[in-house]
Amino acid sequence: GSSIPTSQYMPASWDADEKIKRFVLSPDSMLYKKLCDPDPAGNCNFSNVVTLDENLNCFGNECSVDSVIIAQISPGAFYEYIRQPCTHFSFYNNGKKVVTGVSKPSPALEWKYTHAMCANPLTAVAARSCCGISVIDRIEYNYKFEYHGEVVSAGTNEAICIANGGTVCDPTSVRAYDPMAEIDPEYNAIYPSQNTYFWTDTPCKQQILVRNDGMVAIVHEPQANPSVTARTVLFVDASASINYISVPWNRDTVTGEARFPTTSNECGGGACTVFDDKCLCDITIAENSVFDALPSSSDALQFLHVGAIDPAVYDDRSYSLIESAEGIEAYALSGTSAINSTSTIFKVTGDFGEVFFLRNLVSQVTVGGTYVLRNPVGFIDLVKVEERDAEFEVDAFLNHLTRYSSSAPFICKRLIQFFGISNPSPAYVERVVKSYIGGFYTHRGTVFGDGRYGSLAATAAAITLDKESLAPVIDEDPVSGNVREPLLKVIHLMRSLRFERRPHIKLRYGLFDGLRSKIGQSPWEAPDQFSFFSGDYATPGLIASSELVSPESQLLSISNVIGLTNGLFSLHSYGLAVADGGLGPFLTRLPSVGDYSSSVGFLTYTTVNDISDKINDLYTLMTAGRLSDDNKQVLVDAYNYFAKAHGADTGERVLLQLMSALPEFHTWNTVRKTGLARSITPSPPKASNTYKAIVFINLFGGIDSFNVLTPHSNGGCYLYDDYFEARGGDVGVGLTLDEILPIDGSSAGINGCKTFGVNSLLPSLKDIYDEGRGLFFANMGHLHKPCTNKNWLTETRTDLFSHHTMKAEAHRVDAFKEGDGPGVLGRMLDVLEDYGLAVSATSVNAHSIMIDGSPTTGRLSTAMDTSGVPRVYHREFLK
Repeated sequence: GSSIPTSQYMPASWDADEKIKRFVLSPDSMLYKKLCDPDPAGNCNFSNVVTLDENLNCFGNECSVDSVIIAQISPGAFYEYIRQPCTHFSFYNNGKKVVTGVSKPSPALEWKYTHAMCANPLTAVAARSCCGISVIDRIEYNYKFEYHGEVVSAGTNEAICIANGGTVCDPTSVRAYDPMAEIDPEYNAIYPSQNTYFWTDTPCKQQILVRNDGMVAIVHEPQANPSVTARTVLFVDASASINYISVPWNRDTVTGEARFPTTSNECGGGACTVFDDKCLCDITIAENSVFDALPSSSDALQFLHVGAIDPAVYDDRSYSLIESAEGIEAYALSGTSAINSTSTIFKVTGDFGEVFFLRNLVSQVTVGGTYVLRNPVGFIDLVKVEERDAEFEVDAFLNHLTRYSSSAPFICKRLIQFFGISNPSPAYVERVVKSYIGGFYTHRGTVFGDGRYGSLAATAAAITLDKESLAPVIDEDPVSGNVREPLLKVIHLMRSLRFERRPHIKLRYGLFDGLRSKIGQSPWEAPDQFSFFSGDYATPGLIASSELVSPESQLLSISNVIGLTNGLFSLHSYGLAVADGGLGPFLTRLPSVGDYSSSVGFLTYTTVNDISDKINDLYTLMTAGRLSDDNKQVLVDAYNYFAKAHGADTGERVLLQLMSALPEFHTWNTVRKTGLARSITPSPPKASNTYKAIVFINLFGGIDSFNVLTPHSNGGCYLYDDYFEARGGDVGVGLTLDEILPIDGSSAGINGCKTFGVNSLLPSLKDIYDEGRGLFFANMGHLHKPCTNKNWLTETRTDLFSHHTMKAEAHRVDAFKEGDGPGVLGRMLDVLEDYGLAVSATSVNAHSIMIDGSPTTGRLSTAMDTSGVPRVYHREFLK
């Protein structure tokens, strides 16, 4: 196996380097035995994952390290240690300077370090170092280290160094403790995880750089060494950092406004120093207890923000239970019964049944001696940056999102829709939400789920076994059920009619070919993170006006309907092949009907002899018993005709093809015929004037519009400087003047700004504009009235921070829902049609709400694939 970890950094070259020192466990170690799991003969039975579910006494070299990355059990057998997720305070007391990088200013001089920053001395984030071993002011880095890549706390480093007659210092020169087994610590500014830092004994000052919007950057000011020219690491350098974070400033008790220093208040009236257009502030840190008496569980969850280890983990029984109430227990260090200590740990049961361990501690940062904020925490330590901790942070963020108050109803409603009910009742959604949150669902004495929040077992059982899902009478409700997804219909047919792959067929990319272009869906080919259709899509007309939704109907374009019909009919005639618009790949040749030799597989279902038994069997497999008597008679008549005129095989094939075309197969509710003739969409009148078209290119959410059209400095326009500064200045994302193509902007009517610019990567937009064939509409957005970040919630009708919602609003452009049609381009076409013009609308690759007009016009928009509308096969048969 490899000795290189997967989520922590070690150079890949170390894997095959025999000079690299490994952390090798002794066979007498309890950790070794846990990882090895030896049989009676002493042979290891390795598992891919081993969970350390109990405390193990250290043995030998295990007692000398603060952390482990890779443990070697035997030659070629390695385990990576992944500790539990842990957060760190951004600011801490008694910071120490750590250094990295090596350079030799000249052949006559010794090696020097090149970069420095601050580190928390209590954390294991920097490597060992020791001075005075051979030269007083020279650091021996990796001094008596246990393995390559090892990091220790400042205390561990100092203890080993002093025990061997050395001291920890801020050196004038550096060298490797064992040059034969060392790798020089190069500074890598691009990948912080690849930097190895070493401890010094020198103090390191932390500061905060505050922008005028309250965002802050963490600043380190390592104490200078007169013998070394070292630079502060870029991302904590006040002059270079672009890493700003939001912090919880204390708020004014009257106005509720966050209180922080800005240049407009003279950086807190001199509490901080003006630094460019920001405030650079000194800080102090204070840690205090939060509660003097046992709080309620809700108060503990609201006011405690520092996690703790389960007190039961401490083998020496240093913690004991001193008080408890419903949902909360307090544990104090043995020998004391006081709750008001910062060491007290509360065991709290949360709203979703989860258990939290929280310290009775608040860490506050005082900025400039005046302003106060709670010490922000993070998973990633700035000195020891690891992918592992980034993954922990993403997991924590996702965990937070799924527990937001609206997440459970949103997720459960979407899952119900995927299970076949587009418009579930609020009571149905509520019942499923309770199981999703509680983690259990009980049906007739059987319990589903494991009790954890978001249990899919409990949620799936609650959806499928609910009375609204099982009661047959619900099928009679015309708004029940849904239009089925094309892909599910294909898979349903293949499974129900026993599809078998031909044994010698092995295709790297699967059995289907071009599925999305034919039916609108394909595995792993969703157009974006919102899937193939929107969960709140409603077809124009009766469904939309009834405030109902039909998400899957968004895929019902002419191209997709024809493609699905061709694909299903071809499957019955040729197997899964490309013939007649089939859904399979092209292998050798176009076969004849009934010839499966050019397919990747075929349907093996065979029916019984009697036509009534045939249909009864198929309507159970294909329509779950929802086949109407009228359609059943159509099937009987068709089978009898084709079997008599063309043979039993043709009759069987036609029967299966018609089953694939039944409305009961394509929907999940009972179909009832009204007896009324279906209205036919009238053909548009022929136009007598010149043909014109509007081509709208919908850039699907990935473009930075502020870097498409920009101000320009020609003529002394002040807007360019404002734009460039707002986009981050020299270290931001704003376009420089050599990245902008100038265009005439005088039509904007902005005094002193007659020139604007287009991103040089989009020269075609400049050409279209210069030729008079295009316009720029700037500062577009969905607001029906002016608002601020303080009153938007009550003053607007739209969720301004939802990408999905804003995309839909961009298609509608109808803040007050005043239009007769949902789409802005569709309403424009309605107006043109009222003027007697012949109009039509077509979208490419997917249906777009933007081109839907009023349903009363009878004009339907068309969606087609980039290759055009597919050919309809079996035209004579369909007649």
